Amino acid sequence: MGLGAAAEKIRSTLGQWKLKAENLPETRRRLAFVCLGGFLGIMLLCLAAVLLLMGPAGGEKTGTVRSLENAFGPMAIPQEELFLPGEPEFLPGLLLERERRETWTAGDGRPYWTDPREDSAPLWRDRLRTEIDALLEDVP
Repeated sequence: MGLGAAAEKIRSTLGQWKLKAENLPETRRRLAFVCLGGFLGIMLLCLAAVLLLMGPAGGEKTGTVRSLENAFGPMAIPQEELFLPGEPEFLPGLLLERERRETWTAGDGRPYWTDPREDSAPLWRDRLRTEIDALLEDVP
């Protein structure tokens, strides 16, 4: 069977199929094409699955772990660089920036002190009055 005979056989088969497809009603023709497309899609997925399961080079196994260790041996990272060293057994003492003062002068404390009487005397007076009034209302 030569190449020309095979091509003639395919033409005649397609010609017969075309005649048969034209004889089908429009709704059945669409259904036939959808089923044919679905079948071809499933076949392609099955073919891809078989090729993936066979593995590379027709089922040849890849290198073992030992061969990979030999291949990457010179580039291996030492174990000391992968893990952090252990915590020290002691805690360092408290390091003060300056010596602790025994006494403070008024000038030393001035930046840290705000006199509440200077700007907010009426505010504090009103708060105290409301608190005192609330306490006295509860007294029998």
